[in-house]
Amino acid sequence: MEITFVRHGPSCCKSQGRCSAKQFKQWVKSYDQMGILQEPVVPLDTIRKCQDSSVIITSSLVRAVESTRVLLSGIEKKTIQSKMFREAELPVIERIPSFIRLKPESWTVLFRFLWMTGYGGKNETFRQARRRAETASDTLMEYARIHGKVVVVGHGIFNMMVAKELIKKRWQGEYPPSRHHFCCTTYVQPEKNHYPLLNGKGQ
Repeated sequence: MEITFVRHGPSCCKSQGRCSAKQFKQWVKSYDQMGILQEPVVPLDTIRKCQDSSVIITSSLVRAVESTRVLLSGIEKKTIQSKMFREAELPVIERIPSFIRLKPESWTVLFRFLWMTGYGGKNETFRQARRRAETASDTLMEYARIHGKVVVVGHGIFNMMVAKELIKKRWQGEYPPSRHHFCCTTYVQPEKNHYPLLNGKGQ
């Protein structure tokens, strides 16, 4: 059984210069509503994993859905779209004074750090996201048990959280999974322990 994580393709939402926290929140909203760049470069390994899989599971966010269409171009596969695999949200604090202006990348690091230390605002907290990741890992293991090979088209942070849960359950693979766009990381279930027969004849 295999579970492969793929991060979505590069977003067509352009990064901007320095902005206030309130402006950053609008930028994040745009990022979630927009798709990916046209004609992206997809690694051959990722294409092969999608071809070999029995089912493709995708986040419900636009950039993941569009990435799945690119990966399945000309390929007939069973696909499942689920909010369970959406990215963990950023708890943006709008009341930060507007004269404090940072690049979106810097705001992302700041708010992700606050989120991981327990701040959630009105969004899903880190603890809640961990519970969702645990449920998602159980769901993926069930799909893998039924279908054999499963590919998940998701997001950098949440893919990492689900992969961590799989490792806790003794799946094997490189951790953390790749955060490069369209790159893939595969986890496999280790072989079960085989105990030697007492007399070598099954008796």
